[in-house]
Amino acid sequence: MIKKFKAASWLTGLSILIGLFAITQFGPGEQIATHWDSNGEADGYISPIPAFFFMPAIQIVMLLVFSNLHFLEPRGENLQKSWKAVVAIITAVFALLTAVQFVIYGTAKEFFSMSPNLVFGMVGVMFMVIGNYFGKLHSTFLIGLRTPWTLSSDAVWRKTHRLGGKLFVGTGLIMLVTSSLIPGNLATSVAVGVIAIAALAPLGYSWVLWLKEKNTTSN
Repeated sequence: MIKKFKAASWLTGLSILIGLFAITQFGPGEQIATHWDSNGEADGYISPIPAFFFMPAIQIVMLLVFSNLHFLEPRGENLQKSWKAVVAIITAVFALLTAVQFVIYGTAKEFFSMSPNLVFGMVGVMFMVIGNYFGKLHSTFLIGLRTPWTLSSDAVWRKTHRLGGKLFVGTGLIMLVTSSLIPGNLATSVAVGVIAIAALAPLGYSWVLWLKEKNTTSN
């Protein structure tokens, strides 16, 4: 099943290679920045091995879980119908994690300075990719905007994911643009705001759609 996630597997392998190379560049007693505040100032450090193998470890675990979706997903037929979108979404997430791995190495070597805007830009691209595929997801318990109302109605699922897809693409675009144009603190506020809207609006929308469908059916 892992073969079906070739891109995610290659990205995981790349993260591992970056980690293996990175630990040869630093002594075991050195401290690597792995967390930064909203101004881009490092405020969290750990030793090289956990610093450079945390991301690969997450990717390996995620890859094992996703590779067993066919065992875990009760709506297997819908999962198969959604497969192209599922692979694209998972690949986008893995691409972000690999990019973060490179950023950790790059900042440690002082190739460039960490900036929250850099992270927001990368996350924005991921949101745009995910949003582009939301409308192609069929109802499943493990992938997508899973609320009690989307899972109870295919029509509510479709309409909610159409809205969610537009919101995610819009959110990603806003994050990408603002990360290039405005300072870190303001970019952080904008990012938090648009992500909150993209996450909460489909939740309320799915409930309204379900309620409307319920009332129509009862009448």
